[in-house]
Amino acid sequence: LTAGVTTLTRMAATPLTPLPQLFQSLSQHVTEGVEKDVVGWWGIEVLDELFGGLRAGHLVVIAGPTASGKTSLAVQMAVRSALKGYPVTFLSLEMSEVQLAARLFSHLTQTNTSLVYTLKAASEDDKREILRRLAEWQDHPLPLYITDRGWDIRQLEGQVLFGVHRHQCRLFLLDYLQKVSVPTVRKSDTREFEVGEVARTLKRIALQQKVCIVALSQVNVVIAPQWDGNRNEHLLRQWGADSRHRTTVGWKPARPPRQKTNYLVVIAPQWDGNE
Repeated sequence: LTAGVTTLTRMAATPLTPLPQLFQSLSQHVTEGVEKDVVGWWGIEVLDELFGGLRAGHLVVIAGPTASGKTSLAVQMAVRSALKGYPVTFLSLEMSEVQLAARLFSHLTQTNTSLVYTLKAASEDDKREILRRLAEWQDHPLPLYITDRGWDIRQLEGQVLFGVHRHQCRLFLLDYLQKVSVPTVRKSDTREFEVGEVARTLKRIALQQKVCIVALSQVNVVIAPQWDGNRNEHLLRQWGADSRHRTTVGWKPARPPRQKTNYLVVIAPQWDGNE
């Protein structure tokens, strides 16, 4: 029995933290304030007021169907955070680096994305104006970085470590969750299980590296405006989240699109209980 306990202790190799020591850390946290944990902003006033910004150690999952505005929201979060001086890395597995750069540039300059990237219906005057604005922003020290590499979870973790140590990034936006693969998952495992493994690994990375990871998640159905237990519980499991506690927040965009749009934000803790 003694030999077994000794072996298990060596395997754990992690010291236990006494409660008084944790109280000391909590006192320091209260004294310094929570602002030191802020690594970026939503860029939407009601959410920034409600949550106080994006915080280190958190995994935030933004889920929705195709063309529901997930990438637009992520672009807004990246731009607003970078403009306030927070280094940001955008991990794009959906678009190329140049395509995403066009989206970011369009948001910065309020220019139509199609006009910038595809030059659709762009006149010579439009092209000259785009080139002039591009030249202005090329010299702007905006701490925003983009990569379209990191298709499996190990590569993704490497990209996060690189961003932390090379560029001091503490906010990472991933587009999108279902594109990430887990090499260790067996063929018999379901896709839902694999997505859950990705979410749990991202949460571990966020805690260990003291960063915030915002992961976009693709779903094929729209979440019910009123809380529908059966359907929405299933959706949250797809995203790697539990719905035992949830809050809904409705808001309208500052610049309404052609059709009136309402957004619903569902905040739920991860399987380990951390929001």
